[in-house]
Amino acid sequence: MELSGSEDLLLFRRDCFGCYLAPAERIPELLKEIGIQRERTFRKVGEGSNKSIDLDEYDYFYQHLFLWDHERNQLVGAYRVGLGAEIMPRFGTKGFYTASLFRFKKPFRDLLFSSIELGRSFIQASYQKKRLPLFLLWEGIVMVLMKNDFTSGLIGWIRNTHRHVSPKHLFYYCSEYAYRFFNIQKNSRGFPRLIQAIILHPKLEYKQLVET
Repeated sequence: MELSGSEDLLLFRRDCFGCYLAPAERIPELLKEIGIQRERTFRKVGEGSNKSIDLDEYDYFYQHLFLWDHERNQLVGAYRVGLGAEIMPRFGTKGFYTASLFRFKKPFRDLLFSSIELGRSFIQASYQKKRLPLFLLWEGIVMVLMKNDFTSGLIGWIRNTHRHVSPKHLFYYCSEYAYRFFNIQKNSRGFPRLIQAIILHPKLEYKQLVET
């Protein structure tokens, strides 16, 4: 894979894991691997494109946040990252994947220049029972936000694979457990502090982490 000579893409290293942020043109072969593992992971939860590789037109001009296991020399998981400051001048609102699903009104469009779109995330099945890989990807998101301090917010779309859970239940769950701690506001360090606590205390329960 194309990790040799990619030190400038490395965000951080934790034990055997390296977290990277790369534009598609820097990782053509690894991008194919991301598409293959994304498809395999989505199929296990009843999703997927029914193709051998899950890549679309957005993958080729978005950046990719990915976690690499240097001991096993394999991909662990990834997020697709769309930087509004890069997308808007080139493609306008149509460059955002979420714009293919929703109609953006003008007040929201004005925020897109300083927004980051996240999506198409996955963790390979063999790593899903371990908490650390997901938390390291989240730490990577924090670092992307810190590198782009102009960012006004994160946007994205979550496919509901929880078919036996009502939308109302999911709404209240996100309101209670996601918004309160993960909403990043100006001068707020809540999300970075929570991720740091997770990394430092991987065995603590959620309630204990929030109180650290």
